Amino acid sequence: MPRGTWFPLAWFISLLSIGCDSGTVEAPDVLPELIGAEARPDTVSVLRATVLVRVRHADSVAVSWRLSGATEEYLTPAVAVSGDSARVPVLGLFAAARHTISILMWAHGRRSPGGEVELTTGPLPADLPVFTAGGPDPYPGYVVFQSGSYGLAIDTSGRVVWYHRFPSGPGLNFQVQPNGRYVARPPGGSGLWTEVDPMGTVTRTFGCASGMATRFHDVIVEAGGGYWTMCDDVRRLDLSALSGRVDALVSGTAVQHFSASGSLLFSWTPFDHLNIADLDAFERGNAAVNELLKTCGLYLGVCRLRHVALQIGL
Repeated sequence: MPRGTWFPLAWFISLLSIGCDSGTVEAPDVLPELIGAEARPDTVSVLRATVLVRVRHADSVAVSWRLSGATEEYLTPAVAVSGDSARVPVLGLFAAARHTISILMWAHGRRSPGGEVELTTGPLPADLPVFTAGGPDPYPGYVVFQSGSYGLAIDTSGRVVWYHRFPSGPGLNFQVQPNGRYVARPPGGSGLWTEVDPMGTVTRTFGCASGMATRFHDVIVEAGGGYWTMCDDVRRLDLSALSGRVDALVSGTAVQHFSASGSLLFSWTPFDHLNIADLDAFERGNAAVNELLKTCGLYLGVCRLRHVALQIGL
């Protein structure tokens, strides 16, 4: 495998593996043949492109790419051929640079080289921050975070290798999830989580059920597309019997679990399990009682709590 092989964590989970069968059976001694290839730059991000490939007698294709004139190569996962065509996503390109892209074809487990195409990328957006990183022994991989209007990923040198711009910014949390996609909770608007795939396509928005507002602190999206999320359960209660307001606004953090199709599978709210009488009298006397249960982080199996000296198993 070429040095510098490009396999960002969780970016290509949804791509098909090498050697996928397109359903066309060819004699083992028939070699793949390249009909044509075209590298199309992405219209939103200069760091990604799509290579359109047409082939004969191949069941899967991939591309290797390098900066023109350089020797270090990056290899994409292979994708299955449908009919005589395949679309190969290419991520992590260099900005404002010329790239040489080589076509690789597979048939019956054997790889055959194809031709080459060239691609020149444009400059990074002017408002995209620039980063540097260093250290004697950096841990391999990529760092995903938000900065300004962008959700982005950098490599161990600080080079931005992926970015996505959100009109109002990604909000407090921008995360890569086990299903190979990214989520953000942009401020304002619908108040829902937005899910984006590696090619920058918004795949869905999602949030809480039962009329609860979706909290911005945390979410867990499972590999199969189901998700756990935190919700604000806000209720108007008469706390006069507890030396509180007659119309106190009481809030707590609920936890909900949904299937990939959006069906509610599980719902937990502190109003069903915690006694508001256990709160300090000072807290109960406020017009807005928002300390029944607040949490900032979700963990599978356990919810870590803030302002409450206990842990509740879910």
